[in-house]
Amino acid sequence: AQENAQESRKKMRKKVRKKVHKKMRKKVRKKLRERVRKKMRKKMHKKVRKKCARECTRKCARKCARKCARKCARKCTRKCARKCASECTRKCARKCARKCARKCTRKCARKCARECTRKCARKCARKCTRKCASKCARKCAN
Repeated sequence: AQENAQESRKKMRKKVRKKVHKKMRKKVRKKLRERVRKKMRKKMHKKVRKKCARECTRKCARKCARKCARKCARKCTRKCARKCASECTRKCARKCARKCARKCTRKCARKCARECTRKCARKCARKCTRKCASKCARKCAN
């Protein structure tokens, strides 16, 4: 009888150990999966950002678009990039927008405002400078 009791205790211990081990393995696997998922998410975000910047620069001139894309890429779905790109040239004269977008530093906006007195250009300069220094925007808007 004593031997039987010992045997059954041994079996119980084995069962418990197996259960605990299973739980541990499950936990470890879950953590690993989470880590992999996190990495993938990071990778995808980077990819999307690049794509977004690329799309954004397609429509505007490089430097300006890159600036605005960076801002835009933070939330980044492809749509936002398109919006960001189109803002640069939206209702203004294409030529003017393109010119001012080419450099898109303070100088460019001043130049753009000086070059065309059409309302559209002023609008363009204002929009363009949203991403550059606000000092310039004030000058352009006058």
